[in-house]
Amino acid sequence: MKTWSKDVIKCVWLWFGIVLFVGLIVVPDIAAQEQSLQFDDIIRMLDPSDKKINYLGTKFVIDYTPSRRSTTLVRVTYGASGLEKKEVSPLQRGEAQIILDDGKFLWHYIPSQASVVKKKRRVSLGEISQRIHQQNELIQQNYQIQIETLSATSTIASVSQIPSVTGDVLVTFQPKMKDRPAWKIWIDSEHGLVVRTEIYDVNGDLTLLSAFSELTFQPEISKSSFVIKVPKGTTMRTSVEKHFHTIEEAEQELDFPISQPGYMPEGFVLAAVVYSQNDQREKVQLAYVDGLSSISIFEETHEISSETSHGTSQKIVINPSIKGTFHDQGLLKILDWQLNTDLHLTLVGEIADTELLKIASSFAQ
Repeated sequence: MKTWSKDVIKCVWLWFGIVLFVGLIVVPDIAAQEQSLQFDDIIRMLDPSDKKINYLGTKFVIDYTPSRRSTTLVRVTYGASGLEKKEVSPLQRGEAQIILDDGKFLWHYIPSQASVVKKKRRVSLGEISQRIHQQNELIQQNYQIQIETLSATSTIASVSQIPSVTGDVLVTFQPKMKDRPAWKIWIDSEHGLVVRTEIYDVNGDLTLLSAFSELTFQPEISKSSFVIKVPKGTTMRTSVEKHFHTIEEAEQELDFPISQPGYMPEGFVLAAVVYSQNDQREKVQLAYVDGLSSISIFEETHEISSETSHGTSQKIVINPSIKGTFHDQGLLKILDWQLNTDLHLTLVGEIADTELLKIASSFAQ
């Protein structure tokens, strides 16, 4: 089985994290639809600086990918100070992981590793409400946006059997380029909270659903609610990373042979360059975003031996002299290969398979 690096796993978690903040599907009353709300209104509605609320919530995250269908339960505790704790429990198997966001750092308790990992919080790859607020220009550049105000008498068309909290504003993001997912979000406008998110693949099929099934606003929440309690013997480590805005800035400080793609799908821009190092190797992540979707390129200075692929993986020809391994994880596509004797590359993206291959083949050896 292919073993991915910790950085790639982190990216998968960051990507997975984007569906842990949302939630419901509502068919609007056509007669009541009036395009009175503009996208600027949505940006203001979701502005985190205006939120002074506490809430407790339970949501379900469903991955509809046929090869890996799963349901995850997420219990959310949110404080008016901006503190947020999530307890993430796969229904099929595994212990609950805990993610605590203090506004500056993420504290991630992983029971299977008996460890807590502290790392710097990155808004560019964070929850959808924050990305709408921070990256609204990119979103408007790359997506057709439709906003609908839903009436109180709107009927519910359930695509799942779970009970859902109802939002009163529906925002649809249809990509102008057909090589990436489409998004729908439902917002509780009174509290400025996304209560449901649906993500559709390039074929138009619902692939990921995140929906609050319960929400309680303004409960009494003590400070102890934001403490992570762990068993004795749990280790604590800090993920030390250096962050740069451009590749040129990173190259001035780092002694690392950063390789750049000659091709990137239209609308994606470089959001960050992240460097990390341990005793064995150096790693660089090039993080690209289009406002909603993301593509990350992980570069590592070591050679990875070939391993047996699992059922969702296949060998693929990148160019006549290089072969890689493609992993289909539903919305998330992963392609890794050895570029040369010094550099191993891994592409992780929410884009069509063909686009991932174009990026890979654009690297100079």
